[in-house]
Amino acid sequence: MDLHKHYMHTSTIDFSILELLEIAFKDDPLLLLHRLSKYYNTEIQKDNLHAKQLYTFQMILCYEYQLVFHTKKKHSKRVPNDLCLKTIENTLFGKKKLQNFTEHPILYDILILQLTLYCDAFCIEQHLINFRQLNADILNSNESKIFYMKILECFLESLQLKKLLYNDLELNLRKCLSSMYLEDVVSWLRMKENKEWRLFASILPKIISTFDFENVFPTIWDCALSKLDDLKDLLCALSILTDTCFSLNLKNKSLIYHDICYKEQLWLSIIQSLKSPIQQHRKQALFIMKQIIDFMSTVNRNDLKSKECTIIPFVCNQSIKTEISINDIKQNYFLILEALEEKQHHLILPALTHLPILIKGNEEHVACNNCFNSIWLQLIFERILLHDNNAIVKQGVLYVCKLPILLQDDQFTKLFIHILNNTFLYECQTQQEPKILNDIVTLFVHAEKNQAEFLNKVLQIMNEETWAPIPIFYMMKILRTVSSRVINHWADEQLNLIKSLIQKNLNMHSRILRITSQIELLKTISLSVKKINDLKITMNMLLEFSLEDIIVQNSFSWNIIISWLKEILVETDAINFIKFVCEEHSYQNSHAKFNPAKFAVIITIFHDAGLILQQKACPVGKVLDNWMSSLKGIDMRPYANVTHIFYIVEFMSHLLNLNGIETQGSIIQLLNLYINDALKFLLKHSKSIPYKFNYEELNRYLTAIVLIFKNGTKLLTEKEILYYVKKFKNESITIIQNIKQYTKMHYVYALYILYHTQNILCTNHTSFYLQPLLNICDIHISNNGETEVESTKRKIVSDLYILLARLLNQFLSKVETELWPQNIDWFKSISYLYEMGGNEIVPEIALMLKTMVNKEAIGDLESKSNLISIFTTCWRTTLLSTKNKIFFLTIKNLIGVIINNNFLVLPNIKNFVDSFLNQLLEEGNNVPKLKKFLLNEMKLLNTCYTKDLQESLLACLLHGHIFRKDKQIEDQVYLYITKHYHTSYPQHIQIIDHNNDVNIRAASVILLHQIINQDKRFGTIFLPIVLQKLEKYKNKRYFNHSYIHKIKHRIMQILLIIQPILTKNDNVILQEFLCNLMLLESNQHSVRIMQEWLLIRIFVENMDFHDKIWEFFEKAITTRPGCVSSIMCIIYHVSKLLSKDSQSNFILIAFNYITRCCLGQQYNMRLYAQIIFVKLYKILEELNSDHVTLQYKGLYNATIASLKDGLAKNSSKLQDDFYFSTFHPIMDYTLQTIYYELPRLTGMDMSDWITPYLFENMNFRVLKDHSLQLYNLNTSLSDTKTSSFLIKSSGDAESFEKNGNMEFEELNDIQKKINPLSTNLSHNDVFPTIRESISHKKILDEEGLIVVACLINRIPNLGGLARTCEIFNVKELVISSMSQIKNKEFQNLSVSAENWITITETKPYELCKYLLNKKDMGWSLVGVEQTANSTNLLNMKFEKKTILILGNEKDGIPANLIPLFDTCIEIPQVGVIRSLNVHVTGAICVWQYAKQHILT
Repeated sequence: MDLHKHYMHTSTIDFSILELLEIAFKDDPLLLLHRLSKYYNTEIQKDNLHAKQLYTFQMILCYEYQLVFHTKKKHSKRVPNDLCLKTIENTLFGKKKLQNFTEHPILYDILILQLTLYCDAFCIEQHLINFRQLNADILNSNESKIFYMKILECFLESLQLKKLLYNDLELNLRKCLSSMYLEDVVSWLRMKENKEWRLFASILPKIISTFDFENVFPTIWDCALSKLDDLKDLLCALSILTDTCFSLNLKNKSLIYHDICYKEQLWLSIIQSLKSPIQQHRKQALFIMKQIIDFMSTVNRNDLKSKECTIIPFVCNQSIKTEISINDIKQNYFLILEALEEKQHHLILPALTHLPILIKGNEEHVACNNCFNSIWLQLIFERILLHDNNAIVKQGVLYVCKLPILLQDDQFTKLFIHILNNTFLYECQTQQEPKILNDIVTLFVHAEKNQAEFLNKVLQIMNEETWAPIPIFYMMKILRTVSSRVINHWADEQLNLIKSLIQKNLNMHSRILRITSQIELLKTISLSVKKINDLKITMNMLLEFSLEDIIVQNSFSWNIIISWLKEILVETDAINFIKFVCEEHSYQNSHAKFNPAKFAVIITIFHDAGLILQQKACPVGKVLDNWMSSLKGIDMRPYANVTHIFYIVEFMSHLLNLNGIETQGSIIQLLNLYINDALKFLLKHSKSIPYKFNYEELNRYLTAIVLIFKNGTKLLTEKEILYYVKKFKNESITIIQNIKQYTKMHYVYALYILYHTQNILCTNHTSFYLQPLLNICDIHISNNGETEVESTKRKIVSDLYILLARLLNQFLSKVETELWPQNIDWFKSISYLYEMGGNEIVPEIALMLKTMVNKEAIGDLESKSNLISIFTTCWRTTLLSTKNKIFFLTIKNLIGVIINNNFLVLPNIKNFVDSFLNQLLEEGNNVPKLKKFLLNEMKLLNTCYTKDLQESLLACLLHGHIFRKDKQIEDQVYLYITKHYHTSYPQHIQIIDHNNDVNIRAASVILLHQIINQDKRFGTIFLPIVLQKLEKYKNKRYFNHSYIHKIKHRIMQILLIIQPILTKNDNVILQEFLCNLMLLESNQHSVRIMQEWLLIRIFVENMDFHDKIWEFFEKAITTRPGCVSSIMCIIYHVSKLLSKDSQSNFILIAFNYITRCCLGQQYNMRLYAQIIFVKLYKILEELNSDHVTLQYKGLYNATIASLKDGLAKNSSKLQDDFYFSTFHPIMDYTLQTIYYELPRLTGMDMSDWITPYLFENMNFRVLKDHSLQLYNLNTSLSDTKTSSFLIKSSGDAESFEKNGNMEFEELNDIQKKINPLSTNLSHNDVFPTIRESISHKKILDEEGLIVVACLINRIPNLGGLARTCEIFNVKELVISSMSQIKNKEFQNLSVSAENWITITETKPYELCKYLLNKKDMGWSLVGVEQTANSTNLLNMKFEKKTILILGNEKDGIPANLIPLFDTCIEIPQVGVIRSLNVHVTGAICVWQYAKQHILT
């Protein structure tokens, strides 16, 4: 045993020298040794001994132990009371007395040795009983429980040593002692917190080896399973128990092991842990599971009792012949579990290829005692679905789709539906739907066929969480598709769920997704609901759909509803429902239970479905007539139920707003009977309503009046409408004139009615009532009769000032400037309204400013100054406000003030405008809608003013950041919807605002196109600004899809748009600029092709520029061969576009350059040269230029042979590429090619695709003075797939060589290497001495860092680690075998470090004991492992005595060691790779320790 070896090998002095002092020592040395022990015991009692004296006492006891062991002599037993146990115990528990923690191991040794040498077994038992009685409550003390357990461990050690020395530990005594230890261990396990697991790991093996295994182990095992509620504690306990006990080679214990392994609670806990989101829990559970499974595989099951536990995996009786053995299943199962701990998909996907083995194995082994239960297969899939890497999750979803059996478990189904709420699952590269959709549909169809009401279950699960917009759209599509393939029945319960789903998930997303999701859901409802049980539930569900987007009369979605109701609803049910609603809102029942607006929608739906009011005899007509008859003579009935009557009037106003007289004659006729009564009611109660209604009801009252005015001509003549309008206006004027008699709500009513009636009546300025506008600063809002709560009061006051502002703006906009009263300071009034109205009035203030600018009312410097002052205040306030409806309305109006012909004409205004635009554009980068407002106003400007806004136009043309991954997927969905739903829902799609970035660029292009057609000189002015922006990014390296790539790509698009209107001088400038760029930099494929396209167009249109091509070619060959391929592409396309008269001569000149490149060294250049040479040669053949073709015939044949031989594969790809096979630089000069086809074909992400449909919807018009078209004339480019041969130029290496020269400014900074062997001493003589002295010094040093690397397998990692340890003066490096340092790989990397540091050997299976011993000696144990409670290395404060434990390259640190550590540390990282190389990890940690303790 280890402690015995330790005591036997402890160095002691030669005590024979004591014979000089006492002759008897020679005959009986024990007598003198006992006296010395008694002396030291007495000194301990007096607390006079310190570390050195204790060390001497320990040495005396070790000498006595060695003497007894060798002589086997018995000595007289000391009286137990003479033993200093209690004194030592007090010393141990009195922590404040200890000056140094290193005294503890010495005191423990003194205690163990004295118990062993001076006490018999029963004496030890008595001491143990006394000790436990005196410290009965010690386990509740966090301060002392550690020492209590250590002393218990000391008793165990003494018993083991005594058994070794005297073999006198009797059976009864062992039973008695074991019961005491079990009691303490169980009590310790039951502690709720602050468990020191390394104490458990240390004491457990000693308990097992000291007492009977069968009496101890099962009890502790059962206690851990039943008493440990915390999963972390349970796993720590089980990992220590399995590591300790299942590694013991004990005879006749198989049955005990077998019994404890068959406990169902054990496997349920393992399953729970393997599903845990905490990696350390999963790692520990896997360790426990492997230990148990490995044991069970060695047991002969024929000798054991049959146990029933169907969830135990991999225990197979092999009664059935199977293709896949249980060992294969086990091996692949653990392989997949371990692989799933990785983060990167390329490390996991290869392991997932073994899933079919598990699936088939599960099917085959069902009959043989279910040795691979489906619960284990399900666990694997749960781990896959919950993985952090979305690629793995997506793969998992695809696998689940092939295993419908998994969805028979409700919990797994719930998890699977939850996982589908992941935007990243639906990524696709084209405008097609994600491929995963079809798999999910197939799975759901199978599940619905085999499970009752599966789709109902899906709907229930979906309703339990909030869904992201893209997943909910695709789920709605999936449900609709599945419902169309299988019979599905939804009843009232499901309709309620749909209502909840709409409320929670379908009313908050972007408009395009909201609309399409709701339409898909409507289709699903029409397929799944074939019978209506409760029409009220059905209608309540329907009316949760958007009334603005879905429940819109004559829309596609409306027609779905109408068709569905026609099929399933009978006329009687519709009539009864109308009766029911009318009865609910009878004259006697004034409490509204059904929204009148929604009731109006129901009437219209039923009517359009042909269920009501199709004939004069329809009962609904009579029901509604009776119900609305309450209006008859309402102006003559003073005590009418106002609430009931208003409900009817409000219903009428909404119904009138929904129906046209042409299509809904019966409804209009019904309304016509009561419209006059309704208006009389509204007019009669105009003064009393503010007293009877709250503010929300008052607003509904006002809305009803306006709706009737708006649609009144459907029922009344214009004369009748104007009669009532004037009545209401006069009534409102009366209230305003006598406002002191009324409340603020009356004031709101009067101003609101006045505003709307004046809009209807005003034909000239005399129609306006001017009093509320005169001296607006003196208007006082009365507080008479106020009973509202404070928030309502504030709302009323705010609305009053907004209405005053609207009335003021109404006057300013309708009345000519000359007729404005001269005595009113308009800007003062506007400022007053701003001060009083708060933030909500700012849009009205901005609108008034815009009106004054439009009316050219800024005639002097004071007016200009006042306007700028108010504008600036509003602008600053708005920028800091929340981005809500008010914000956007205000910004829109403020932009209309500045970007205005009448404002820009003002003198000295440019600096102010530029400052405003700079702020606007900066804000617009984050809020794209602002740039959209700007463009809308710029469209209205005269061309002369747009010249001063070129920077703003360019900013809009280049707008758009790099999308996040989720935003890219969202854009893909929008493109998919736009393409596939375009014909079905045109009224929605055309007004969709799904991608502001794309819309802004599209609107900018249209505006640019209009401007350059109106003013041809604009191109000359605009070109330098564009080229200046391109110059900014010149010769800067960038990556595909990076921001610079997108900017360059968009600049090339702009240049393509303006090139046709450029002058000849401009074309020269552009041609030279582009050629210089090609000589300087290498660009991404999309940029390069458009560069070439521009030059092709320039050279085709300007034949006198052809000499520049050859100059460019010559210069490129000598300065930058990498761009020659681009020049040859330009030559090829130019050759094709020239007239036949010019082609032959142009190609002949080109041959002089191209043929030089056909045999060039650079692969890219040679490939392009040979292909283009062959193509040009064929053109000459078609021109019958025999004298030329004959001259180059030999080279042609050689080139053909070369292309068929070494360049065959790539040459075929290049020749088939769209750029050579399909693209036409003139015919394809369209917006479709520039903004859609080229970005698509060159691999740009979808955020840069702008469809021609969008340009068309935004009113792009082809103009006769510009050659740019909208659509391509043919579909050749559209039918082409993404380019299959994207060749990058090789210019990057050249630019590096040009700019990569190293400069040496100071020779003093040259790196220096220190060679420890560079001395004049003889290596053979001195080196061993130096090495030994260094090693000895480090061993004697009581502090430092010990690096434990015995778990590392790869020799290079150990060699590099040894070098790091030597550099930073690590105390000791622990490896698994000393033979490793002799390996050549080790020595190559260690560069002799093994000669300068202390390297020791500890086998991995001995590591637990090694660490526990070191911990007893006061060392801090630090593991480098990512756990739930790991400490960030940057925050770690290392103890001076630290042991750093590094894990295995693949598996990390074993789970059973984690509980032993004081802490675990992890290195913070921001990349996606899971971990660093173990040598690098160790080096970083060693450096962090060195900074704290070595280098300071």
